[in-house]
Amino acid sequence: MYSKYEHIKQLYIEKISGVLSADDELKLRKMLGEDEECREAWAALAEESRLMETSTVLEGINVESELKKVKDWTVTPKRNFFPSKWASVAAVLIVISAMAVVFLRNEKKQRYQAAAKGEKENTKVRLLLNNGITVNLGHADSSGIFTAGKVQVHTSSGTLGSITGGNATALNTLIVPPSEDYSITLDDGSVITLNSDSRLRFPAEFRGGKREVYLEGEAYFTVAADAKKPFIVHTELTSVQVLGTSFNLNTYKKGAVTASLVSGSVRVIADEGNKVTLTPGLESEFTSGRGFVTRGFDPEDVLSWMKGVYYFHDIPLSDLRPVIKRWFGADLVLENDRLSEKRISGLIEKNRLDDFLKDLRTSAHLRSSMEGNALHLSE
Repeated sequence: MYSKYEHIKQLYIEKISGVLSADDELKLRKMLGEDEECREAWAALAEESRLMETSTVLEGINVESELKKVKDWTVTPKRNFFPSKWASVAAVLIVISAMAVVFLRNEKKQRYQAAAKGEKENTKVRLLLNNGITVNLGHADSSGIFTAGKVQVHTSSGTLGSITGGNATALNTLIVPPSEDYSITLDDGSVITLNSDSRLRFPAEFRGGKREVYLEGEAYFTVAADAKKPFIVHTELTSVQVLGTSFNLNTYKKGAVTASLVSGSVRVIADEGNKVTLTPGLESEFTSGRGFVTRGFDPEDVLSWMKGVYYFHDIPLSDLRPVIKRWFGADLVLENDRLSEKRISGLIEKNRLDDFLKDLRTSAHLRSSMEGNALHLSE
């Protein structure tokens, strides 16, 4: 069964092809006069036709030549029978078919372009508003005011600021893709910096007795003090409760959450009820089935991602897979299992993959090649 748009498109093709019947012409006028959706579809088709220059397509159709082909298909050894009535019908079908092919090709082109655009847009920082609209915020140095319906989004130099209009307490989602990082200043003045391949859900305004956000990935929090309104960060496995402090929270590793406290005090609570209170210089790693492990940490190592650097010390080469994926959007492919266990030390700088590969060639004698999004390493 045709949709309304398909019906309008069929009538449009017949109209511009000059083969629309008088009855259909009357029906079309009635539809366009009474139905706003039909008028919008007609206007969209007219614009599409203009861009495709369909008049040029029609001028290029030699009906007589095409009819000869049709007649040739119907020739039998005994006689050539092709009444004029059927010739007229064939002429109509030839013109309509030609235009239908043009529109079909254009629709396929549009779908391909939309898919390509989607892949390109996924490399940019995006904000999914609670009204379902996605706003592309660009890259980390972008600034501007974005309007999405009744909502206005304000950004400045890689920081998401205020969101005005719409539902102030419903959750929005900030999405940071691989190779990017991005900051957000919340309604209470707290600042959160998200690492690559991370998501933060948050409201435009904090109302009530709590300030609650939800994190996937890694982020550094500088929380504004408010003794009457605790700040709570929810992850898949734990919640971190603070009043005013600075800490790093990492959920990249599946089945584990690590909270590293720089200043102030935080309480980390597991979903199962266990909890631990941290003082500055300590971090807790919660692992499913194992519980909490508390230890000291080196802020220079843990927070180096905020300067675009990742340090690694005597780790298997395969452990770099998630880092390379997050920072360069590439899949690490190793030549063999022995190479996967090869231990290395060094650093990776964001957006400087070539430098990292040169270091590997010099220090670990590894060769590299790129095939699409796959980074191959071999000895």
